[in-house]
Amino acid sequence: MHTVRGVIMPVLFDHSVEALREMFVIARFAQLDVFGTAIIEDDLRDIERESMPNPDWIAKHFGNAVEEACQKAGIVSALRTCADPASFKIEEVGRYAALGVQQAVSLMVHRAVYLAFQRKNQGAVLLFDVDGPSSQCAYTYESRSLTVAGPEVLPAVLYNTWLQGGPKWKKARQFVVDACRTKVEQERKKAEADFDRAVACSQDGTKIVHADWVVVASDKGTFPNLIRFPASTFQNSKLVRASNLGRITVGTQIDIGSLPAEVVHLHYRHRQHLPQTLLSLDSRIPVKSDRVLLVDARDCPDPLPEGGKQIWRTK
Repeated sequence: MHTVRGVIMPVLFDHSVEALREMFVIARFAQLDVFGTAIIEDDLRDIERESMPNPDWIAKHFGNAVEEACQKAGIVSALRTCADPASFKIEEVGRYAALGVQQAVSLMVHRAVYLAFQRKNQGAVLLFDVDGPSSQCAYTYESRSLTVAGPEVLPAVLYNTWLQGGPKWKKARQFVVDACRTKVEQERKKAEADFDRAVACSQDGTKIVHADWVVVASDKGTFPNLIRFPASTFQNSKLVRASNLGRITVGTQIDIGSLPAEVVHLHYRHRQHLPQTLLSLDSRIPVKSDRVLLVDARDCPDPLPEGGKQIWRTK
């Protein structure tokens, strides 16, 4: 047995539980629907040292994480803390927005004007920070119209501050990096929790199995038999997930107290060829149901853990 931080792993594994958990986290990061790269934490450390922003890369890997951080921090607060105003005066805004300048000037007593990061084939976006009774005192001017600023505008202003290298460019960069790092930490915690709830994982740690119960087919004793265990028995001492994990989906609610006899017998008869089978309810049926992992004793610690209950045996 391996014991790491109080967690016992079967000798069937070549790695400690901590190493397996980290392998699973890295594999989760690499999924296209998460970050799309296994080295996202290394990439983020590199970005933290860059003097030039890469908004497209950040959007690709982190989606709207920066926008969400802006909304949480408060648009005006983030603007005044992390963004440098544009160097031009309000009277010179016309160089960037040819029409509607008088409308903008007449509607507000401005504190500062910020220029958003300009992308290819897009015109300038101006963000006005104004004094006013409302906590939402930022406005954008784009396409000849003046609107209350939303959190989707501020990242572009931060990128422009970062790009221009003014007094607050490092604060702007740190705000962006912290927003991205928060998302990485969130995904890491979710992956670690998923791993910890699993009853089985592959030798390389990248694949796991969640189940509510584990049923072990054992040839020990006078008669071969099936023994059931609650999931908690194997969450700290995981089983080795078979590479050829079978799956059986049924159309009726599964109750561990009355497993379908034909499923149990089928697993027992064919376990030499298909040592593990996950029994679950059809996902289209909206009721809670037990998920049962049927395994062979060869994939379990020897001796079996305490707390098992015999549910069937041959005669």
